Amino acid sequence: MKKVTILLLFSAFMFVTLADEITLERKVGKKYQKVMLKDVIVVEETPNCVRYLIFNKDFKSPEPRLANKTEGGDEQCATIKKSSDEERRKIIESWKKQGSNAKITLYDGREEMVNCIAIKYPLASSLKDKPELQWHKPALLLRDGTELKFVNLRSIEFDPKTAVSSVVFLDGKSQNYQFVIRRRIQNGDLPGVITGVTDKFTYFRVSLDQVKKIEFVK
Repeated sequence: MKKVTILLLFSAFMFVTLADEITLERKVGKKYQKVMLKDVIVVEETPNCVRYLIFNKDFKSPEPRLANKTEGGDEQCATIKKSSDEERRKIIESWKKQGSNAKITLYDGREEMVNCIAIKYPLASSLKDKPELQWHKPALLLRDGTELKFVNLRSIEFDPKTAVSSVVFLDGKSQNYQFVIRRRIQNGDLPGVITGVTDKFTYFRVSLDQVKKIEFVK
């Protein structure tokens, strides 16, 4: 558990892939029903649970989920079927065709090719203390509430100090926009994050305020 905690503290983190098929036993009434999940990528496994990536068609990006491997939950006795690197590559290739892929450059100089990228913000709290819908899309959220879809863009450069983004469209035109870096929650403000998956079968997650540039690969 200490190792998992340390990994989550990093702005960008990656896990070793273990499998691409999971069988769950879900309790339906007094009986258990088997559910098979194919084309998934396992990113972490402990004696009690398994964390995996599954492609979300609405976000056009993989998202992490958790399944129990022991008694006591709605999803029980999760079992894993290991796969070859070739099979994992097929999963990634199928995801890449549905999402936006790009080279991401961070302010510390690191670069990473990331597939199926999306921007995700934490749940925000309204004045009535009711959670708002989570914003998680392959698009850039602007301060005026509008969105710039990644499929229409060539590149984005970010200035986290001024919250200004320099956007280049596919037709070569460029324009600056005020964008959303953080959203308010009950305990303060939290920045959005860019998520995706790499060709190494690893999960990518980095804080939006650390991103210098996104260059899309069409």
